[in-house]
Amino acid sequence: MEDKEVLEEEINKLTAFLDELSEKIEKCVNNIGNNVLGNIVEHKTFGKGKVNQLENNIIQVEFKNNVIKKFKIPDVFIDRFIVTDKIQQENIDNIVSLKHQKDNTIKEIDNIKKVLDELINENKIDVQSILCKEAKKCIEQGYISVDEDVEFRTIRDVSDLFNKHYVGFQRSWIKIDNNWQRVASCFQIDRLSDRNIYSNILSPDGNCFYYIINEESDSKKEEAVNGIINHEMEVTYLFLKYPDSGYKFYGIFKKDIDAMKKSIENKEYKVIYKKIDDKLDLTQFFNIVKGDNKNE
Repeated sequence: MEDKEVLEEEINKLTAFLDELSEKIEKCVNNIGNNVLGNIVEHKTFGKGKVNQLENNIIQVEFKNNVIKKFKIPDVFIDRFIVTDKIQQENIDNIVSLKHQKDNTIKEIDNIKKVLDELINENKIDVQSILCKEAKKCIEQGYISVDEDVEFRTIRDVSDLFNKHYVGFQRSWIKIDNNWQRVASCFQIDRLSDRNIYSNILSPDGNCFYYIINEESDSKKEEAVNGIINHEMEVTYLFLKYPDSGYKFYGIFKKDIDAMKKSIENKEYKVIYKKIDDKLDLTQFFNIVKGDNKNE
């Protein structure tokens, strides 16, 4: 049987490779967007038309008889509903190839995780025994609230609350649902983070969290805020780290789309979340057996 640490390291490497693939796909999509305006394209139903508008990866095409249609890129090109020029087709072919690699990598990670789960079960590893003491205490009581003075040293320790048990280097987002509708957000409040383009701020009353986009141009700032507005994520479990402290739970927050749109209009470019609860039920992430408080 393979060693647990070897499997975990392989998962980390493949996860890093997934990030690289995602960045390459995003670059190809941006290349398409940057060069598609004014292009003549051909739709299998509407015939030839001209791309006259692009917004949030949605192109507007004007066909004959003033027929206007909107399509999402790169999907419309990948699915061959629209055929474009040779240069653009190279970007599209690259996206198809990269997505194929990404799908295979995800399958490979899933297979390794299955082997890891079998190893854990075979060796009867008690998951509770690898929890940090702070997470274990909260899980045993079934909740965590903002009133408790509980600090977590690392993002990996925070992940224990959600039965994730991350290993190695972790980013500030902990994925809770497969569709990313819920995440745990772990941000440092004292300095810029995430490639130095976000400034993290909590309101004095603790009921509003937001970060300001510090990109070089208004168009990039607006694009970044719109990216969050259109993202699947609705709810975040917020953990903040102040200087000389660990990550502390500050409540359940929901993104405020109307406020974000207004911040774009005012050229403030804020990603804004409003608090909806001070207490997080942890029993939804575990099967707690009363009496010994262990996972089934």
